[in-house]
Amino acid sequence: MCRLEDFVLAVIFAVTTYMFMFKTCGGLVRGYNYILLVLGVISACVLFSKVETALMVRRARKRKAEENENKAGS
Repeated sequence: MCRLEDFVLAVIFAVTTYMFMFKTCGGLVRGYNYILLVLGVISACVLFSKVETALMVRRARKRKAEENENKAGS
C-alpha cells in the first residue's frame, strides 16, 4: 500500500512540477530545468543523509556515555 501511495505522490509531484515550469517558462520547458531539478533532489538527499548520519552517531555516543556512567555508578 505504501508503494502505491508513493507512486501516486510521485506522479502528482511530476505533473505539478511540469505545469509550474510550463507556466513560468512561457510555454517552453527546457532540459536545463529538469537537470537543475534532478541536481536539487540529489543534493537534498545527500545533505539529508549526512545530517541523519551525524544525528545517529550523536545519539549512539550519548547512549554509550550514559551506559558508562551507569556502570561506574554501580
